[in-house]
Amino acid sequence: MLENLDRIAHSLDAIESAARGVAMRFPEASQELYTALMEIRNAIGLVAQEVVRIEQELHASSGNGQS
Repeated sequence: MLENLDRIAHSLDAIESAARGVAMRFPEASQELYTALMEIRNAIGLVAQEVVRIEQELHASSGNGQS
């Protein structure tokens, strides 16, 4: 799951690079593009944190079941 999120983040890097080009041509759109990209990055970060938390819970509960 985290590997997929990492691939999404890399794709977002490519989108961000393309967005810089668009922002140079259309400066009025640059703030909106930046805001949208940061919201996506934040969402990916939150999902990654939740995945890690769930994986830790699963490992902890499976470890407790073996005792």
